[in-house]
Amino acid sequence: MLKPSAFAPRIHLRLLVMVLLLLSAGWLMLWFYLSSSAANTAAKDVDHQLNQAAFSLLMGLNQGLAGGDATGSTPERKPDELPEFELLSESGDVLVRSRRFPLTETQPGQLEAGYSRPRINGIPWRVLTVRDPANGRYVRVAVPLETVAQRGSELASAFVTPLLVALPVLGILVCLGIWQGLRPLRELSVKLSETEVDRLQPLAIDLKRVPREMQAPVLAINRLIRRVREAMASHRAFTSAMGHELRTPLAGFKSQVQVALRSDSQADKDRSLKKLAGAIDGMDRIVDHLLILARVDPVQPQLEASEIDLAALAEKCLTERESLMQAKSLTPELDLAGERLRMQGDATLIGSLIGNLLDNAARYSPVGGRVLVQIAASDGGLELRVSDQGPGIPEGQRAEVFENFHREPDQRKTGSGLGLGIVRAIAQAHGGSVELVDGPQQGACIRVWLPADGPSVVQTAVR
Repeated sequence: MLKPSAFAPRIHLRLLVMVLLLLSAGWLMLWFYLSSSAANTAAKDVDHQLNQAAFSLLMGLNQGLAGGDATGSTPERKPDELPEFELLSESGDVLVRSRRFPLTETQPGQLEAGYSRPRINGIPWRVLTVRDPANGRYVRVAVPLETVAQRGSELASAFVTPLLVALPVLGILVCLGIWQGLRPLRELSVKLSETEVDRLQPLAIDLKRVPREMQAPVLAINRLIRRVREAMASHRAFTSAMGHELRTPLAGFKSQVQVALRSDSQADKDRSLKKLAGAIDGMDRIVDHLLILARVDPVQPQLEASEIDLAALAEKCLTERESLMQAKSLTPELDLAGERLRMQGDATLIGSLIGNLLDNAARYSPVGGRVLVQIAASDGGLELRVSDQGPGIPEGQRAEVFENFHREPDQRKTGSGLGLGIVRAIAQAHGGSVELVDGPQQGACIRVWLPADGPSVVQTAVR
């Protein structure tokens, strides 16, 4: 018995790893994007603050100077009140300067309005120079670039911290989602594990509650279970009927052997041996039929394909049964519609099909009757009809006659009951069909249709 391997890949684990990898990759890309955005936002934010501070200082310092304030440095300030600044005259002289403003020698021609990033005393700064068009004065505000980087780090932390918290939460939600999503698959596995071989039943699963992706596998499994159940029932019925059929000739063997052993008369012994030979012939026919059924097994038919002249093969089968026909004064008739009546198939099996049809017609035809064999092209294949003048078969019972070991309740004719079952099996193995139809004569007419190009898949018999 096969057992699940501990090293086999698990769908749940595989999906979880794939989703978490994709989620992590997305998280990293979002982290890089937010970090970059935080740096850009911090730079713009600092520039905006410098711009506001520059114009505020320009207005305030001009008013202070106009009121008579002395030129020089401003008092000590808290670092977070204003950026470092200085107010310059049009000629470049320092009018007011904060204590921490980076000292530089500025020539009048070097003053240009706008942003710059000078490195002063080894420290990079962000500087904004603004010119007052009314009096030509310049105000310069500056912050160390370290302040910009610090602001970027603060924004990045504000952006990324929720992501750090969300990642494990999303991981847990993904695990729960995958586990819940695979629940129908686990339920299907439980249903299959509860299925017993001796009591096969389709899975009791409501398709309305099954995801659409799993409906096709569930339906396929149910179809397979039905086919297996039907095959097992057919196998049991076939085995039981075969045992019954074999028991009859074996009992005859034993009886005739006992009669021959007990009898002192040579004539009685001869009669017993003659009956024994007949029973052996019957057993031989049953074994041949069983071997044919094994060759045309629907799961794996064993066919040897070749080109068959169906007309010539039918004529050969009629010749082989000439003595059988003469014993009942039957008149065989072969009616061919067309010149090229050829097909691809297993000549031995097709010959057995025709032979069984002729045996069946001869068995049920009255003495002096006629057996009619008709062959014609039909629907891309060949149609074979064998008609007799026997009692016929009621329409309601026609489908049952092709079952193995089938006999009519009041049947007195000899036979194994496998003949027409073999005919159907051979026809189906070649991709054809067989049915009982109304024929040109009073009795039964069996119609067999076979494709001209033979079965779609031909498997060579094992020798």
